[in-house]
Amino acid sequence: MIERIFSLTKKHGFVFADQLVVSLGNFLTTLVLARALGLEQFGYFSALWLIALIANTTVMAVCVFPMMSQYAKVHEAARQSYLHGHLGLLAICCMFFTSLLIFAFYLANIFEVAVNKLTLILLIFLVVTLNLQELVRRIYIVQKTPHLALFSDLSTYLIRVLLLLCVWYADMLTLQTALVICVVTSFIGAVCVWPKYFSMNKIVANTKYTLENNGKSAKWLLPSGLMQWTSINLFISTAVFFISPAAVAILKVCQSIVATMNILVQAAENIIPMKASETMELHGEKAFWEYIIHTILLGVIPFVLIAVLLFFIEGSLLTFMYGHSYASESNGILFMYAISYIFVFFIVPIRAALRTLERTKIWFNAYVITTLYSVLTVYWLETTYGAQGAVFGIVTAHVMLITVAVFYMSRQYFRGKNLAG
Repeated sequence: MIERIFSLTKKHGFVFADQLVVSLGNFLTTLVLARALGLEQFGYFSALWLIALIANTTVMAVCVFPMMSQYAKVHEAARQSYLHGHLGLLAICCMFFTSLLIFAFYLANIFEVAVNKLTLILLIFLVVTLNLQELVRRIYIVQKTPHLALFSDLSTYLIRVLLLLCVWYADMLTLQTALVICVVTSFIGAVCVWPKYFSMNKIVANTKYTLENNGKSAKWLLPSGLMQWTSINLFISTAVFFISPAAVAILKVCQSIVATMNILVQAAENIIPMKASETMELHGEKAFWEYIIHTILLGVIPFVLIAVLLFFIEGSLLTFMYGHSYASESNGILFMYAISYIFVFFIVPIRAALRTLERTKIWFNAYVITTLYSVLTVYWLETTYGAQGAVFGIVTAHVMLITVAVFYMSRQYFRGKNLAG
């Protein structure tokens, strides 16, 4: 197993290094903001960041996830055109969310809910720049030039953390200045490696072509992605209302520590879908299923080991990283988050398999069932058990999602074996 890990690290070194930068950058950003803004203000920042992540979910479903699986299937001569069209799809997504946020702002005014106009503008820019940088880095990954994705992420996160530290030292770090820094650094990360072959005419001309290629997967991945926010992530977004903004801050800091495992999750997300698609194309369905099963069994090991470790050091780690005020409010939350990340990893090969097989409706069905569970339990869990109830809901929703998806996928697997026999 150790030899296999070293082999993967050598082969995909830039991909792992890139995800190390992203995970470490997000962790340090959360660390600085949690300490500088305090429990309540950091809770409000986390709530705004959740809105940006909802937009990111849409872009991932329409653009990134289909691109990771479909790029290998597109004829080599048409690949540049295919990538051009993704910027057109991104523009459509950003215009949709900008309109939605402006509508929400005017709706809030009608009901006399105070919403700061500058914060709204910064949130719109955050949605655009965050997704632009994400798309550009993924384009370089599918083109197998991950060193450029690494440079983009280094530019984004190194400058972001340094600016946050400088502004904090100058005693000028507020919620709005934090948003400005995140917007500017995401934009820098996108434009510093902007592909020279991109042109506006080609973007417009190829948007329809890209949509046609992505459409079969995206039509189920999009509602599935959005249902992350009515299922698993519902326990985070409703915590603002059912518990308090401070509860969201607690969830965020615990998530930020466990999210260092995103080094593995996102590296897998950048490798497994393309490898699964290539295996199916070159070696057939039997080799494809062997690859998926082997990946699941090997990949889950480090997540289990990390969860066991965090069970023993949770309290002392939180006190050291964020201070006593955070640690005293987070009894058991960090360990339960670590358990949830075991299932977060399971999502990657299972979803990659379904995208390769173009059976993403299964993923949609799994989210429908998980949504029903989450909607029925979220109020009771959070009002009864607070932040602990929220993270317990996250864990159990993950378990339900994976269980349903694996059940339907196993039927596809055995059907394939019977046909082969």
